[in-house]
Order: sequence, then structure tokens, then C-alpha cells
Amino acid sequence: MTSHAPLYYPADARGDETSGHLCDILLHGLLAEAPSFDDLDRSAAHQAALDAISHWGSRDHPAPGLAGADGATDDILAAARREFARRGYGATTIRDIARAAGVGMATLYRRVESKESLLRSIIDVYAGCLDEVFGAVMSADSADAERLYALTRVFGHASRHFHEESRIVSFGWFGREAASSPVHDYFVATQQRFDAMTALLRHGTRTGTVRPVAGSRELAVHFRSVLWLRFHEHARTSEARAFAFLRQSLLQGAVTRP
Repeated sequence: MTSHAPLYYPADARGDETSGHLCDILLHGLLAEAPSFDDLDRSAAHQAALDAISHWGSRDHPAPGLAGADGATDDILAAARREFARRGYGATTIRDIARAAGVGMATLYRRVESKESLLRSIIDVYAGCLDEVFGAVMSADSADAERLYALTRVFGHASRHFHEESRIVSFGWFGREAASSPVHDYFVATQQRFDAMTALLRHGTRTGTVRPVAGSRELAVHFRSVLWLRFHEHARTSEARAFAFLRQSLLQGAVTRP
């Protein structure tokens, strides 16, 4: 968490207060009384999450903004994801992408308008998948605790399925708030999802479902930051084990584990 804190927490946040709240959440959980995981597995929100995730499929199909639907286009798209994630968008050149895809510059330019259009295509697909599953969870006929549980499933899966995309948007570029940025729409959608998550936690706090460890907006920051931790980069942790950690630590708390 320390190494990723600058990505998620405001620069003016008090370190002692913020870390104290985070420790409280991880040790004692967000929920005042957590239902059993078996019951949460059967909730409408969790089933909606599983259904939406199952439709994500492969990322290697041509995305909007790319001409053609052949193997070279797929190779260019996959190479761009890898290079943007490895080098950063700003440091990656169109020639780097062509070389990584194993195609000539002429072949690349017959299929791609620019480096910017490649980034926009990659992020548009990523954002569309996140919006679909997030909307399905939030609109499900489920209680607050059930929606929070489903979100742990969603983002635990997304951090692996969209490993390269999540790295691109985390460590990418300056000026993403600008309307002219190729990731402006993603930035806006991210803020909307965060606001919806904040509202969910606010409602849970008011009804007594969520423990009032901190303000609802800070709770949302903690919840989101832990969800996006890259377990798979630091150890051989399966998706199932990562999900087990997320739901236990965030919802029930580590010290309540049987």
C-alpha cells in the first residue's frame, strides 16, 4: 500500500490518520455485521457480476478505431498494450509498437491512424467492460453489503484480465483530465464510478451496514485502493486466493477470520 499510495491518496492527506483508518478497515472490516460468504455468493449483485465478467472474452479482437480485422491488426493492438504498459504511453513511439508487433511501418499505418488512436481504442474497450459490470452490480436488487461483495469480485478479476490496461491508466500520463486527451472519457467514467461507490458507502453508513471508520469519500478511496493492489506482481497468488483476501479483509476484517 505504501508504494501505491501516491496513486490513490490526496497529497494533503494526513499520513497518521489515513493509515490508522486503513488499518482499522483491514483488521476489522467495513461491515458492521457481515453475512456469510455463502449467502453473498448467492446474491443478485454477485450473480450479475459473474455474468458480466463472463462476457468480457479475449482482449485481442480489433477495437473501435482500427481498420481491418486480420492478424496484423490484432498483433498491433496487443503490441501497443504491452509497450504502453511497459514503457508508459509518453515514452512509447509508433516505431516501438511496429517493432514489437513484427510489422513494417507501412503495414502499421494502413491500419492505425496514430499512437493516440491506438491508446483510445485500447482504453475504450477497457472502460466499456468496467462500465458494463459496474452498472450491473449497482443496479442489481441487492443490499449494500452484497454490492460491496460483488465489487470485490469484479475488481479482483479486472486487475488480472486487464493487467496491462490497468497499468497504463495508473502510471500513464499527465493531462488526462483535458477534454482533448484520448483517455478523457475514461477519466470521467472513473470519477463517476468513484462517486457511485462513495454514495453506496454513505448509504451503508447511514443504515448501519458500514462501520463509520471515516467519511464515506475516504472509505471509497481505501476500498478502491485495496481492490486494485497488484497481488500477482509480487507473488504467485491465484485470482481465487486474491478474492478470498479481498472479501475477508475488506468486509469482515483479518482479525475476525475463523
